[in-house]
Amino acid sequence: MVQLKSLISLSLVGLVSFVGGHYSQSKPGASINLGGYNGGDLVNTNFNFGGYQPKRNKSYGNNQNSGGGNYGSSNFDINLMLQLVNQERGKYGARPLSINGDLMQAAQMQSEYQASINTMTHSGPGGNQAGDRVTQCGFNWSGVAENVAYNQQTVEEVVECWINSPPHHENLVNPTYNVFGAGMSNLYWTQVFAC
Repeated sequence: MVQLKSLISLSLVGLVSFVGGHYSQSKPGASINLGGYNGGDLVNTNFNFGGYQPKRNKSYGNNQNSGGGNYGSSNFDINLMLQLVNQERGKYGARPLSINGDLMQAAQMQSEYQASINTMTHSGPGGNQAGDRVTQCGFNWSGVAENVAYNQQTVEEVVECWINSPPHHENLVNPTYNVFGAGMSNLYWTQVFAC
C-alpha cells in the first residue's frame, strides 16, 4: 500500500504545470490603455543578454518583420497559437494580432533563458525586463506585455491556461496591442504583445 501511495504521489507531481506571472509596461509619456496593468517606466537601460541569442535558421510562416527562427520544438506551432489568440481576442472585440519577428526573437530569448536557469521568470540576464528585450531586438514600442508559463505540453494547453488566468487573459485580449511573438524552450513558454 505504501508503494502504491508513493507511485500515485509521483504521478501527480509529474502532471504539474504552472502559469507564470504577467508583465506589462508603457514608455514614459505614452498615452495607451494597458487594461489596468501598468508596469511603470523603464528602469533598466542596460540591454545585456549575457550572450543569449535565439537560433534563427528556420522560417515560421507569414508574418511581418520576420527574421526566421527555430522556436522551440515540434510541439510549438506559432500559426496555431496566433489562431487561438486571435479567436479569443475576437470574443472581446479586439482586432487580430499579427506575428512580429522582433517579438518572436524577444520571446524565444526569454524562454531559452528560463530553461537555462530552470526557473519561470519575467526577469532576464542582468534583471532586464520584457521592454528591454523588445527594444534590444529592434522593435520601437509604446506598450509591451509578457505572459510566461511552464510545463504545458502543447500550444492548446498553454493558451488555455493563459485564457483561464485573469491577468494573463487581460494581456492576451488587450485591444491596444497589434503584434505579438512567442517562444518555447524545454516547456518554458513566453508570449510578448506590443504596440
